[in-house]
Amino acid sequence: YVREAYRNTNSSNKYPMDHPDKAADMANPMFKQDAYVLESLMMAYDENGNYTEYKVNLKPYNPVAMINEEYDKEGYNQLMMSGKMTISPIEGLNLSVMGALQRFDRMENKSNTFKHMSTVVNGDYGNVWNWADNTLQKTLELVGDYTKSFGVHNMGVMAGYSYQDDDDKGIYQWAKDFPTDMFGPWNIGSMNDMKDNKAAMTSYRNTHKLISFFGRVTYNYDEKYMFMASLRREGSSRFGDNHKWGWFPAVSAGWRLSKENFLRDVKWLDDLKFRVGYGVTGNEVNANLLSMYLLGYGGYAYINGKWTQGAAPYQNPNPDLKWETKSELNLGLDFSFLKNRLSGSIDVYHRVTSDLLSTYEVPTPPYIVSSMMANVGKIRNRGIELLLSGTAIQTRDLRFDITGTFSYNKNKIVSLSNGLYQKDYWYAGATGSPIQTHTHIVKEGDPVGNFHGFQTHSLTSDGLWMVYGADGEPKLLTDANDGDKRVIGNGIPTTYGSLNLALNYKGFDVSVMFRGAFNFQVLNRQRMHWETTARIGEGNLPSSVLNKPFGSNSYVKGAPAMQSYYVEDGDYVKLDNVNIGYTFNLKNQNVIQRLRLYVAGNNLLTMTGYKGLDPEVSIKGLAPGVEGSGSGELYPTTRQFTIGLNLLF
Repeated sequence: YVREAYRNTNSSNKYPMDHPDKAADMANPMFKQDAYVLESLMMAYDENGNYTEYKVNLKPYNPVAMINEEYDKEGYNQLMMSGKMTISPIEGLNLSVMGALQRFDRMENKSNTFKHMSTVVNGDYGNVWNWADNTLQKTLELVGDYTKSFGVHNMGVMAGYSYQDDDDKGIYQWAKDFPTDMFGPWNIGSMNDMKDNKAAMTSYRNTHKLISFFGRVTYNYDEKYMFMASLRREGSSRFGDNHKWGWFPAVSAGWRLSKENFLRDVKWLDDLKFRVGYGVTGNEVNANLLSMYLLGYGGYAYINGKWTQGAAPYQNPNPDLKWETKSELNLGLDFSFLKNRLSGSIDVYHRVTSDLLSTYEVPTPPYIVSSMMANVGKIRNRGIELLLSGTAIQTRDLRFDITGTFSYNKNKIVSLSNGLYQKDYWYAGATGSPIQTHTHIVKEGDPVGNFHGFQTHSLTSDGLWMVYGADGEPKLLTDANDGDKRVIGNGIPTTYGSLNLALNYKGFDVSVMFRGAFNFQVLNRQRMHWETTARIGEGNLPSSVLNKPFGSNSYVKGAPAMQSYYVEDGDYVKLDNVNIGYTFNLKNQNVIQRLRLYVAGNNLLTMTGYKGLDPEVSIKGLAPGVEGSGSGELYPTTRQFTIGLNLLF
């Protein structure tokens, strides 16, 4: 199969690959970012009344002009339908069919139509882009289950089939230099770019199918001995011809010790159950065509009297591309004591994720392209999770409950290579402009999430950073290279905890929730980019630029760099929720069964030593723990207050 390389994308690819605004808009998609970094005393208009242009992130902007003159509107239509039918031909047997359809049609249009036609922004006299897409998702599921009891024997059997079909397609138009603002974005054919054959148009379509066959058997004897086994066979159109299907089994067992004769007479023990389970699940890749041979289209050449677009191999085929798999062994213990005044659970797990997908260098020949997508890597996670809940006070009018959770996880990259594909490490993440380097390193034997950069030593009297070199000796950062970089932190918390307090007194109730994450770091990318006097004139600098690190007598004057001074401890505790309510006594009437008035607050307080806006940043993927300088990360998490009334008739 042959495809254009850039069609191997998802629906978020609004622009053609060579569109001039693509990279800039991905890095800086909202005018709010520009207003944030522009110096507050800069003038919105010049002496002639035209909008003044300022360079922000290497692109001319004027936030006032963008607010006043830019037409930016998005509309969509969404249809969601689902239905389910169940029949029971005999006792204990249920047969059901479920179907769902979701259609999402979106039309976006944006017009940089400036009032003064002589005003040039980024070299353009204004531009229009129109984009429309359509997403259609269809789901069908057939399930049959049968349950039966024979005295103390209880059993159940379930089997099913699932089908999911996703179809995503869209079209895009872009042109600039139009003769009038009168039509807004709806007369793109009148633009001068259309006449000069400089306008852009592209389209895409991605289809994806996922099919599953599944079954499960359960059995328990007198609620004392419990057993469950399941099996799934799943197929995805995204994998290679040799491995589109995968088998995913699971088995678990439980033993309720509190029902055994040797514990039956223990009065303070309400429940004690031991659990053990093992299962394998599959993870799909998130893009199409990764297993196929692709061509990438390039420039044009004049051949035989006409312009012909060139093409070259872009991706090697890999028919062995397959499911990433996660296998997990879990041991658990559930308990309850003192008439359920104290209860909880303990879980210990060992999880291995195998066949991780990555890009590997391969020889040419025999391969056409020097890189290959392949399933090779393996990551191990081990941890423990605890839950403890108790009633500290219980009287006729007063009850006080406490619930706490604790979890600890440690991960390790077991391998990144096998006999065919070799790689000891690779880099992940990006600092963005102007530093333009990676933020993380993925390396065999290390945990996921390691920050990789220079270890800062001190600051010179003229404001230049000193870092440790590879030999352990200090050197100027300007004299350092990638070989001097080292692990300078990790962005994934190893420990999480929460505490819930609930107090009830007569009609009053109060609940408070704390939660926290510990033993991790956050890269403060905003400080790293702007906390230096070297960027005076480019935009607003934070007040912390006046700090003098390491007791130096100078401010930071060197160019920004990926280094440890901006990798901060991210430990935090949040007062996540407070809810105060009163339930009225309504015994003298029969209309309203319950009436409760309450006030609640969310995200009320964050206790942390982190200097940025919020240490609770994304920990997904291979480059976790970064609070960035993008527009979506410039604002604190919303604090919310609610006043409500619950009525039950």
